[in-house]
Amino acid sequence: MPEETRTQFYTVMEHDVSDYLALRGEFGYTKLDIQGGYSPSFPNLSFPVIGGDHPGNPWGVPVVGRFRVFGDGLGAPGSGRVLNTADHETFRYVLAGSGSMGFSNWTYDASYTRSRNDLNTTAGDQSLSRLNLALAGFGGRSCDVLNGTAGVGDCLYYNPFANALSASPGDAQYNTPDVLAYVDSVNPTDYRSELNVWDLIFTGDLFDLPAGTVGMAVGYQRREEKRKQDNSDDANAKDLVFLIGDFDSNASRDVDAYFAEVLVPVFDNDVGSLEAQLAVRYEDYTSGFDSTDPKFGLLFQRGEWLALRGTWGTSFRAPTLFQQNVSDTSLNQTSDAITGGGATFLGWTASPNPELQPEDATTYNIGFTISPLDNLTISVDYYNTEYEDRIVQESGQDLIQAENDALAGAGCVLADIQAPTADPACVALLNSQVIRDPVLGVPLRINVNRFN
Repeated sequence: MPEETRTQFYTVMEHDVSDYLALRGEFGYTKLDIQGGYSPSFPNLSFPVIGGDHPGNPWGVPVVGRFRVFGDGLGAPGSGRVLNTADHETFRYVLAGSGSMGFSNWTYDASYTRSRNDLNTTAGDQSLSRLNLALAGFGGRSCDVLNGTAGVGDCLYYNPFANALSASPGDAQYNTPDVLAYVDSVNPTDYRSELNVWDLIFTGDLFDLPAGTVGMAVGYQRREEKRKQDNSDDANAKDLVFLIGDFDSNASRDVDAYFAEVLVPVFDNDVGSLEAQLAVRYEDYTSGFDSTDPKFGLLFQRGEWLALRGTWGTSFRAPTLFQQNVSDTSLNQTSDAITGGGATFLGWTASPNPELQPEDATTYNIGFTISPLDNLTISVDYYNTEYEDRIVQESGQDLIQAENDALAGAGCVLADIQAPTADPACVALLNSQVIRDPVLGVPLRINVNRFN
């Protein structure tokens, strides 16, 4: 359970200037600092081949390594844990004015809302390229990789074997502080998201009908969204052993929305009352799409014992700035039949898709409420929603399973996709989205797409 320190402040200020103007201000602030101790390091799923000449290799022949780069060492249990942090800071304030317009019961409400969230995180991992160099004896920040000699002078070995724990400074198996710092990556990431919203709404009466007064609301809204993500250099290079990494991103968009709603009393007599609701909203995004969505509703009531209702309308949900502009890697349990079928955790990296379009939906519902007795009320509603262009993300397991099926159908086995025994016909069946080690054939990660 990570330690948390939370600070919050919130205040509201209101002042009635006159019947025509009431002022309101809000301010909120939250600071949340989280610190948690986690495993000394993530598992290394790149399966490096460690040479037989590595000074820590007790077998003297090349072996495939599957290990955590940093273990708990010889200290007390848990002493080697990595402390990762997540520091949030959120501001939100509102300035608003409302009041009567002085005619036909019309009122207005105007407001400006600004919010901002800053998040700084650390997620300790290791550099894959520097780890592989150090496993080959070219670790250390002073090592000349081009002209140096493995394990000589400033060029150091990183030793993943247990004999590193009992080695002393000067031993070939000893991991110096320099080589440990060389392969490590603190991996700080800074996020900032901002939202500015302007709202202007007018409500009031239009005219009278025999059944009552027709009411109306009209309004305008503008939203300005910004999102920025600044990753570490190792993450930018997608050079992290377990987390892989993502590119920096900086995206923004503006949205203009116009909306209106009318409430019409159709009749009110001995049979009962019928009320109709008509509404429409139009939104225009600077990122290249817009949508007009109507809604129509009816409500029939007979006294206090019966109500019948129904609505029909359309709606949409725009893709987020994150979905359109940011890569994201998640770790998922994945099975690969050709390498034995055992489950392992692989990184699934979802690519940004700036061409994503909004999801659309058509929805209707019908229902009733009936109160046949004083202490009995029965309410039943039926909802139906039909979606189009839903935003989805591919499953890495489905991709690797389809690849497995194609290989099995062609009679290919593991040796047929491993260098140097690879069969070109079998290699041609491999899915380019499934990244495999060319020598071992094991999957390293999977690239998945977002699409409508």
